[in-house]
Amino acid sequence: MSSLKLALTIDDLPIHGDKTKRCSRLKIAQNFTNAFKKFNLPAITGFANMKTALTLSEGHEVVELWSETGNILGNHTFSHLDLEYVSEGEFISDIETNEKHLSMLYQFER
Repeated sequence: MSSLKLALTIDDLPIHGDKTKRCSRLKIAQNFTNAFKKFNLPAITGFANMKTALTLSEGHEVVELWSETGNILGNHTFSHLDLEYVSEGEFISDIETNEKHLSMLYQFER
């Protein structure tokens, strides 16, 4: 009998989808992390755009919660550039900028 392996990731932290009047972005992130814990899931990677995390209300709290609950913050570019509309150099620079912010805010084992 073969075992099934599945990778679960969340895209575009801290936004991760539309919010509603009843549920803040932080509450949405808390719902995610509580569900991960409830079902004993391993660390889930949330791909973060740190420009949004630094400028959006609750953005920093969302990525901080994500990290503090044992989940992983992945690099999803600083400002969510679209490679179709920018040069390779601009895109790579945006990735590097995001990495600097991730590294300053969170300690990763390398």
